[in-house]
Amino acid sequence: MNLPKMAQKFPYVVDEKAGKKAFCTCGTSSNQPYCDGSHKGSGFSPEIVELTEDKKVAWCGCKQSGNGAFCDGSHKKEGKFKSLKYLATESKDVFFCGCKMTNNQPLCDGSHAKP
Repeated sequence: MNLPKMAQKFPYVVDEKAGKKAFCTCGTSSNQPYCDGSHKGSGFSPEIVELTEDKKVAWCGCKQSGNGAFCDGSHKKEGKFKSLKYLATESKDVFFCGCKMTNNQPLCDGSHAKP
């Protein structure tokens, strides 16, 4: 399968109105972050997203998000990983960050849920 073209290395932050949006998944649309049909014949198709309310959306610009059309910070990862050591000082449940947007590495601080 072809890889999508990175449209930009940061999200498209847009104040959106409620309704259906066709998110570009191929990266070649000239109307980013929305689909303009440029994908035809490439094996890509738009991701249809239905917003139930007006809100600010961070659309993925790098096309590598693990969260579909929505930015998850993947554009920040390009070979810049560093190992972190976590030493448990007590017995309790902890939640490790998967979105990589936390300000409390390596633990989750809920940043993934913030608009």
